[in-house]
Amino acid sequence: MLIEKDLLGLLYDEELLKHLPNIIRHDLEEALYCLCFERPTAATMVALRAIEAALRQLYLSLKPGAKIKGINWKTIVNELKELIKQQNIEAESLIGYLDHLREIRNTAEHPDKIFDQVEGEDTLIHACYAIREMYKIINKLQTKQT
Repeated sequence: MLIEKDLLGLLYDEELLKHLPNIIRHDLEEALYCLCFERPTAATMVALRAIEAALRQLYLSLKPGAKIKGINWKTIVNELKELIKQQNIEAESLIGYLDHLREIRNTAEHPDKIFDQVEGEDTLIHACYAIREMYKIINKLQTKQT
């Protein structure tokens, strides 16, 4: 099904898929293809990169003009907690989810970690969910601004 439906089979949102930045879409597709060829470590790394790109987009939506070069995932999530609170947006579960995914990313950075197929598939599924949730907030913020 995933080969046939591509990312739509994971994101379940055609509008989001159409409007995803190219780098995020590319990374999600790359992760999917890696899994098809049973390369779960590569899939995991690329899926996590897609999450981080979306995380930076969310951060910039909440803090336009912020400098993101060199800022790490943990710092962004910590700042997001306050920024989301200021905007009165319910996202506590998303923040917890992003913290969980950060732990997977930290594990992935260790050169001795090899992910199995299930871990790779789970990471891609979680990446798609997290990205979908982040873009719900981004879209709400854009709607508020117009």
